[in-house]
Amino acid sequence: MFFLFAAPSGPPTNFTTIVVNSTRIDLAWNPPNLQQHNGILRYYLVVIRSATHSRTINVSASQFSIAINGLRPYTQYNCTVTAGTIGLGPSSIVNQIITEEDGKCLLFSKKNYTHYCVYSYICTYSKPYTSWAVNFTA
Repeated sequence: MFFLFAAPSGPPTNFTTIVVNSTRIDLAWNPPNLQQHNGILRYYLVVIRSATHSRTINVSASQFSIAINGLRPYTQYNCTVTAGTIGLGPSSIVNQIITEEDGKCLLFSKKNYTHYCVYSYICTYSKPYTSWAVNFTA
């Protein structure tokens, strides 16, 4: 019996990106179509690029999502995922996202796929200090 192993001939499918906050995004995907595996999937390669930085992460073939932390606030990123056997297949579509600004929090509800923006401000007041001593006598 003879087996031919090659790089996948199709990209991961249903690739999604979710902005969680100013420094974190979540990525999720499905494997390539079974007919396009061309062998046993061994890993996924996730690539995240901004105008000034790039990050490449190897992910186990049994994992279909990842949280990426340590990103820069209010920065545009291009994200892709690629499946690998003995070589890399074609990359997924490029998902372009922008992280939130600092001081703002974006919450994601997996139940109803709704994004909520929450703006939080902390205001403090300090009574002005005066060192003048006033003595009123009649």
